[in-house]
Amino acid sequence: MKLQLASEHLEDYLKEIPPVIDFSSTAIKQEIRTIESKASSKKERAIIAFEFVRDKIQHSFDTSCSF
Repeated sequence: MKLQLASEHLEDYLKEIPPVIDFSSTAIKQEIRTIESKASSKKERAIIAFEFVRDKIQHSFDTSCSF
């Protein structure tokens, strides 16, 4: 199976889609500041952010969420 992209532009995949993807909320902005304060490099920031989302954000496939 080959991945078919709808767009060649990365920015198209980094947009908010409220209420599902909302990275401008106060809680998310605070978490970003927390992550940035813990990380000493962009790579470390990416790792911490990935682990936060993996461990703390409920995903529709692994919860009883109905959407």
